[in-house]
Amino acid sequence: MAFITLAVLSFAGGLLYSKDKSNNKGVSVIKRAQKQLAPIKAHKNSLKIFTDESDNSEDTEQALADKRELKKTLTIFAGSSTLAIGGSLFFPPLALLSIPGAVYLLRDVYINTGKTLVKGRKLSVDPLMAIFTTSMLFQGYFVVSHFFISLYILNRQLVKRVRQESKKNIIDVFRDQPRTAWTIIDGSEIELPVEQIQEGDIIVVKTGESIPVDGEIISGFASIDQHMLTGESQPTEKTEGDTVFACTVLLTGAVQIKVEKTGEATASARIGQILNDTVDFKTQKQLWAERFTDQTVLPTLGLSAITLALAGPIPALIVINSHFRYRLTLATSTCALTFLNLAAQKGLLLKSGVVLENMQTVDTVVFDKTGTLTLETPHVVNVSTFDSWDANTIVGLAASIEARQSHPVAKAICSHAESLDLTLEESVDASYQIGYGLVASIDAKQIQVGSLRYAKQQGLTIPDALLEQEAHCHEVGNSLIVVSINNSIAGAIELQATLREETESVIKALREQGLSLHIISGDHPAPTKMLANTLGIDNYHAEVLPENKAAIIKQLQDEGRSVCFIGDGINDAIALKEAAVSVSLRGASSVATDTAEVILMDQDLNRLCDLFQLAKEYDQNVTTTSRMITVPSVMNLALAFVPQFGLTASMSLSAASVLAGFGSSMMPLLKHQQQLNSDAEESDITPSTPPANRLETT
Repeated sequence: MAFITLAVLSFAGGLLYSKDKSNNKGVSVIKRAQKQLAPIKAHKNSLKIFTDESDNSEDTEQALADKRELKKTLTIFAGSSTLAIGGSLFFPPLALLSIPGAVYLLRDVYINTGKTLVKGRKLSVDPLMAIFTTSMLFQGYFVVSHFFISLYILNRQLVKRVRQESKKNIIDVFRDQPRTAWTIIDGSEIELPVEQIQEGDIIVVKTGESIPVDGEIISGFASIDQHMLTGESQPTEKTEGDTVFACTVLLTGAVQIKVEKTGEATASARIGQILNDTVDFKTQKQLWAERFTDQTVLPTLGLSAITLALAGPIPALIVINSHFRYRLTLATSTCALTFLNLAAQKGLLLKSGVVLENMQTVDTVVFDKTGTLTLETPHVVNVSTFDSWDANTIVGLAASIEARQSHPVAKAICSHAESLDLTLEESVDASYQIGYGLVASIDAKQIQVGSLRYAKQQGLTIPDALLEQEAHCHEVGNSLIVVSINNSIAGAIELQATLREETESVIKALREQGLSLHIISGDHPAPTKMLANTLGIDNYHAEVLPENKAAIIKQLQDEGRSVCFIGDGINDAIALKEAAVSVSLRGASSVATDTAEVILMDQDLNRLCDLFQLAKEYDQNVTTTSRMITVPSVMNLALAFVPQFGLTASMSLSAASVLAGFGSSMMPLLKHQQQLNSDAEESDITPSTPPANRLETT
């Protein structure tokens, strides 16, 4: 028995040590993933970005302190357990020397026992643990008590891991804000710290700079990237009278902004504060198991006291040992980590195991239309021509000018030209005009590509057919790009949002599962209804303001529904927090991906179906694993009064349940790996690196 225990102790200690060595590695993987999930478009000439190095240094110091403490604990445990085993095998007095080490390793248990009994006046699992281990030491069960201590240490480390991963790293929007801003004072531009900017000041923002405040443009034109704030894939054109927001980037142009809100009063900061206020709720929800098992302590102590009076101390200790708190927490924590790993290999980044539990109750799925059901890059649906120009010429000229641009509209036009096998011509003297258009020369012809507003600004004659087309585009939610040749409108290219290739099949699969499906959109009713009809979705909500998205989610849940919401913008953040399960896509706004509990790493909606399947398998695995833990506990209770069934046999049964539960919790991952190996052998290729590892090396 001693040699078996030694092997188990060595295994537990080795696992803890490897967990410690990989701890920083795991944290770095998560942080690198979050960096990949939070792209912020900024020009090289942007103002200096503020980063909170003090927070990073504090995190690093805490991680190093935890690492040192764990190494110290493992060293003391190794020495103390060696003395206990040596005393059991060779020289009994050696075992007595293990008592100080055991007491030190359980110091938190004794301290917490005093706090809960004296100050809190309530029972938790700590008094139960203190009574059990102290009684075992007095009874001379030194090796067995150290085995129990090893389970306690292992459990504590795993629970700490769950706490760390469940804690949301809500983005601090101020870290991406410029530290200074150019302010107009007495007609001169003066650089001032952002914290000195006040309401009513006039600031100047130029190409490539981040906007540090909420305010109104009083002069100038600009194309602004609001992707991080709203999730919009295309830049927004702003001019005098338009409102701009902090945390957005001015791509082209220059504007003067009258400051309306700064610092914590800005829209992005207010949303960030709301998110921070709800972090603790999530953490408590994920650790409900601790509170539940604490409630079983008093019945266990009462039954143990009765057993002590009727049968003696050993059966009473067996009753206490039947309590499943630490074994169950260890097994279920391993289940959660196993499925987190399995999900990562399937292209799903789950930030906590509680997602899999909540997914089992989901009966309603709500999609934010832009960026989730549709792709970032639109596609060409119509090319209209004027003055005898042909469509291919219009597309070819527009693509020739847009070829060196990287925004979604340019990609859409160039992709359409490629599909038509058009040969692009070399453009010269290309420049971006502040009126939101490109102008260049091709074969001595001046070509202008841009919005209808740009054409009007240039004083071009606008055909009535083009005005009608613009009204139609506005109604159905399409974009219109006007192409002019030698100051005369030659054609227009109509762009429409591109439905993701997998969207229809995913919607069909979800509908077959009996789920209620909804679409939320800020677009006009016509395009939203058109998309809903195309996908066969009966419920849609059009012209929804950002602040009303969460209200819709709340209303659905007040009706008794459990909602899974898929969104990608900062204006989706509060709705993401309101939903039972929140999902975003890699590459979405950083606040959305920081807030969402699930990230689709390959931006494939098929992973949503995988998520439902994983939740079902997780429920089955937890049920099986829990039975492997609770059945031996019931057997301990049943055999407590059998004279031949001693404490050693009871602990052996507990150890067997731990190993069985651990094996059960790891089985899905092993089966998945075997399936990968089998598929690789059939295709005669080496298994590719799973997504989880690719994240690690990115």
